[in-house]
Amino acid sequence: MLFLLLLLPFVESKDSTDSNTLFAEANGMIMIPCSETSEKVAAVKWYINDQLLIGHDLSPKPSAVNGDKAGVSVGEDYSLTLTDLSLNDTGNYTCRLVSTNGDSISNVTREVVIQAVPEPPGKPEITEVSSRWLKVSWPSVVEDNNSPITHYQVQIKSSSQDWSEGDIRSIGVIFNSTKIRDLRPYTQYQVKVFAVNEIGRSLPSEPSAIQRTSSEVPTGPPTIIKARSLSPTVTRVSWEPPLKNQTNGELSGYQLIYGITGEDTVQPVVVKDPSETSIELQALRPYTNYTVLVKAFNSEGDGPDGVLFFQTMEGLPNKPRITHCTHVHASSLRVNWEAPTELNGRLLGYQLVWQYNGENFTKNITTSLQDPMSALVTGLKPYTEYVTRVAAITGGGRGNFSNEYPALTDVSGPSAPNILNLTVLSPTSIHVQWDIPEVVYKDIDGYLIQLTRLDRNSFQITKKIANTESEATVEDLFPNKKYSLKVAGHTKSIFSQMTHVGNFSEVMYFELKGDRGSRDKEIIAYRKQGSNIQEEVEEEKGNMTAVIVAATMVPVIVILIIVLVTLSFRSLTCREYYQAAYNYLAVPSHSQSSQPTVIPIPETYEEADYPSIAVRDFIAHVEMLHADSDIGFSQQFDDITQRTRCDLKSEFSALQENKMKNRYINIAAYDHTRCQLKPIMSRQKHSDYINANYVDGYNKARAYIATQGPLPQTVDDFWRMVWEQNTAVIVMITNLMERGRRKCDQYWPNEGTEDYGVMSVRLLSTFARAHYTVRIFSLRNTKKRKKHSAERVVYQYHYTEWPDHGVPDYTLPVLTFVRKSAAANPPGAGPIVVHCSAGVGRTGTYILIDSMMQQIKEKGSVNVAGFLLHIRQQRNFLVQTEDQYMFIHDVLVEYILGGGDTEIQDAKIMKYFEDLEKPNANGENHLERQFLLSTCRRPKEHEYSQAVKPVNVPKNRIQEMLPIDMKRVLLPVKPGVDGSDYINASYLQGYNRTDEFIITQHPLESTVEDFWRMVWDQNSAAIVLLTKMDNDDCKEFWPEKGDSIQVDAGNFKLFHREEDTSLDPVTHDFIMESTQDDYVLMSRIIATTEWPDECQPLYTAFEFIETCRKWYQQYNSGPIIVIDRHGGCQAALFCALWTLYDQLHHDKSIDVYQVAKLYHLKRTGIIGTKDNYHYLYKAIDSLCKHMAEKEKEKESYRTATLPHHRAIKNGMLPNSNCNGPWPDM
Repeated sequence: MLFLLLLLPFVESKDSTDSNTLFAEANGMIMIPCSETSEKVAAVKWYINDQLLIGHDLSPKPSAVNGDKAGVSVGEDYSLTLTDLSLNDTGNYTCRLVSTNGDSISNVTREVVIQAVPEPPGKPEITEVSSRWLKVSWPSVVEDNNSPITHYQVQIKSSSQDWSEGDIRSIGVIFNSTKIRDLRPYTQYQVKVFAVNEIGRSLPSEPSAIQRTSSEVPTGPPTIIKARSLSPTVTRVSWEPPLKNQTNGELSGYQLIYGITGEDTVQPVVVKDPSETSIELQALRPYTNYTVLVKAFNSEGDGPDGVLFFQTMEGLPNKPRITHCTHVHASSLRVNWEAPTELNGRLLGYQLVWQYNGENFTKNITTSLQDPMSALVTGLKPYTEYVTRVAAITGGGRGNFSNEYPALTDVSGPSAPNILNLTVLSPTSIHVQWDIPEVVYKDIDGYLIQLTRLDRNSFQITKKIANTESEATVEDLFPNKKYSLKVAGHTKSIFSQMTHVGNFSEVMYFELKGDRGSRDKEIIAYRKQGSNIQEEVEEEKGNMTAVIVAATMVPVIVILIIVLVTLSFRSLTCREYYQAAYNYLAVPSHSQSSQPTVIPIPETYEEADYPSIAVRDFIAHVEMLHADSDIGFSQQFDDITQRTRCDLKSEFSALQENKMKNRYINIAAYDHTRCQLKPIMSRQKHSDYINANYVDGYNKARAYIATQGPLPQTVDDFWRMVWEQNTAVIVMITNLMERGRRKCDQYWPNEGTEDYGVMSVRLLSTFARAHYTVRIFSLRNTKKRKKHSAERVVYQYHYTEWPDHGVPDYTLPVLTFVRKSAAANPPGAGPIVVHCSAGVGRTGTYILIDSMMQQIKEKGSVNVAGFLLHIRQQRNFLVQTEDQYMFIHDVLVEYILGGGDTEIQDAKIMKYFEDLEKPNANGENHLERQFLLSTCRRPKEHEYSQAVKPVNVPKNRIQEMLPIDMKRVLLPVKPGVDGSDYINASYLQGYNRTDEFIITQHPLESTVEDFWRMVWDQNSAAIVLLTKMDNDDCKEFWPEKGDSIQVDAGNFKLFHREEDTSLDPVTHDFIMESTQDDYVLMSRIIATTEWPDECQPLYTAFEFIETCRKWYQQYNSGPIIVIDRHGGCQAALFCALWTLYDQLHHDKSIDVYQVAKLYHLKRTGIIGTKDNYHYLYKAIDSLCKHMAEKEKEKESYRTATLPHHRAIKNGMLPNSNCNGPWPDM
């Protein structure tokens, strides 16, 4: 490459056309003219500096000073020609013409200047060094050789170049130093300098000493990055160093950052030996897409990343989970199971194994693979408990079998009894005795005695013996008739209402003789003589065959008719469906659409200012607004509405081409703040419109974009807006359907990737929390060619419990949602996109809460009214209802009361606990203040309206622990029974769901059936019993083992299948089976009496929680029901510790204050005393210290075994001492 840097000042040179001065270059030639004359010239003489150079007469005879000089000649016009000039030829040349008489005719003198290139400059010296430039200086040139120096040229070359390849830079004459820029870092260079005048460039100077430029961070990533899976959990990543001209210094090593594609948690690994260009990544998740970033680093810092995407090998799947068995018969049943939570590969099939008495049977399933799965197992023995297990098979092999699941087959009828004696008691009665059958399944519930009169009518009598005695008397028979008799036992099904009849005994024949009144007894026939009687009746039976056939067909036909009528009736009933239609308030999409509802627009008034309120006065201010049935809020909200400007133009929203892009006909986007899309070339007209406006935050212009929920025809525009505005966070505050009406159309894929116009959206992850869901998308612009600039990560925070035109029930979850969603927006990102349905009510509420929280942090003041009036000039109707305006104030009060952020990061937990009880200047400590704030509210009487109804009061153990109407569990209503929907039970939120727990009192004798109705209706598989049982007040509320009871008027049967009382906790397993269909629910009571009092050290309290969790994870069905004596403190402590551990495990933080306060609001009194509240902190503190010790032990082991490959979690959330699975206590 040739870089020419011209820094040339203007240099004035002599005019070579001057008649008295002539210029010539060394090694060249010059002709010096003489004067013209008309006289006759006899001789010409040329002098230099008054010294004769050459004479010329009629016979030219050159002569020169100091002898002959080559290259000197005189022309016919007397001019002097000099060749092979040198600097010494410079001087004054005189031409003298001599006439024939010896007189001088002419005497002309001219100055001749011979010029040459300058002498070389002195040796250059490099005086300053940087990574991209060198400063060079050199001595000035002494000799310019009769031509002033116009500039210098500097030639620089790297050590890998020849001088012929070096770059040449030109420098002004006034400088004898320069900075040579655009060099490569950490490269050896040498410099030469040339002087330049009008004649040319001098010879080069002596080269400078070799100098290396400074180091710089690498500018290129490692190359040829490859991945090779060694096992499902181990992959070797290899690479080549960056290109040599991009290392910019001696490499110090490499850093790898890897993680599951689309997830936040990443792990860095540092390779400190630059010669190592591969590493094994261990503990990977099988059959999972990973992203690995590799970058080189030197002493100056890190270079850019090289990116590699790879997929790990298929591994073994996790265990499936058998959920229940259906279609249970004596010799077959259907096993139902859920797929493994992690397949770790492509599902190829399942292997189902059932075992009895040490013998295994296997069935492989490779078709119709779905979730959930089921398979029919046949060839089983009646009333036998099999152990079933199932394992999934993937390309990585067969995984572990599921936990053993007991599968009990139904009973079958017993074997045939043996008739011992048949005695005729009278001409109309007999007595029969038999042995109990040898083979009995479960129990014999009774017997059947079948008698057949052997005559032309072939009349048959079946007598059912309800008891289990092995003898019976049969009366009211016909005298003088022949009979056959046989006996069979029967057993009731344990899974249905059926009765299974066993095998009949051998047939006994007998004949009755005599009159009805006769008392004579005579044994006419025993089994041994039975054949004789049978032979006697064969002839009669032959005559009766036709009659018997006819008699048999009649009841069959009657039965068929009854069955057909029944099926027709049921078919008619099943066709009765009901569907409600609602008119959706949207812009009509065609002429048949219903007219939309118009939201009223306030009249225009002059804008007013509202003063800011100091934080210390804000709580009292809100209390004043709440006084007298919230009259202050009503007045202030009305005043803001009247002063809101409505004369701002929305002309673009009203254009015909844009009307279909508005969800509601009068929710328009103001022109002056609307978010304009970049026009699409193929349809430029109005392609820049979307119903969205920029909205300011506190001290931040355009902090948000408020928009409507996307329509099908605007989804493409929505994602274009997200891309063009560089948005990283989307806040969604609506559900797709609300109250049966479409509020927003789904604009994201449920899984995989979908294209919306030029934008490609891929769902990376979904995290469901109790009140909101977080979705992580990869957004790619398909028009962008460069991969890194064409793909971004976007977070969607979706609040799922915010009603339209209303407000949530509680402020704390909203406070957490606003804080977490706003904090997810990284520095440098674009506006947060906020939308509900119309993009005004709930959207404005969110923006105002977040902005006022910022004002509190920065200014220590609040101005809800003034800020609302300001942002209403940017989008109409922001904060749509008075309830929403009031809710904003209540959320901010909660924020101030909690001291801002009540969430504690895991790294600060132990320090926080140390400061918890330290008194402040007023003598109070933080623990007392938190406890009082979380338990200060007392609900009003109307909030308990159902619990205090006279019909329900006897169902409560104590009147101090009652369910609030808003969060009570409702039972299915029994028609005509007042209070049939009431049970003293409340929903409590956990980490994952708002109804994760049900907390209830120990059932009273009068509420046992209500309790089991609740279990059945809520589909709860886990019941945690913390009550200390006694025989007076807190009794067992379940049947004995092996027994069953009918519940809910026979709608389902509760069977106590198994119990384990050998250890603490005690377990009781139940089967609840519907009598209406084949649905079966398995539920377990896990009971302990010493929790948490006997848990020392305190972290062992989590052992019992872990036991319950393992059972719940097997079934994960319905809420976890937690029982203590009154449904109070002990149960609440259990739920709170479970929830706090989930927070710590997933979020790397806890919020005791929020959990406790929400529990108190939902079931007042369950937090108990300050000591109960303090116990939550102490238990978590003990757990963290325990896990810290465990982590130290693991760290010591890792340091000793894998010093160079230790992976450190370094995701978006800080590393937790409690990270990983549940602690091994």
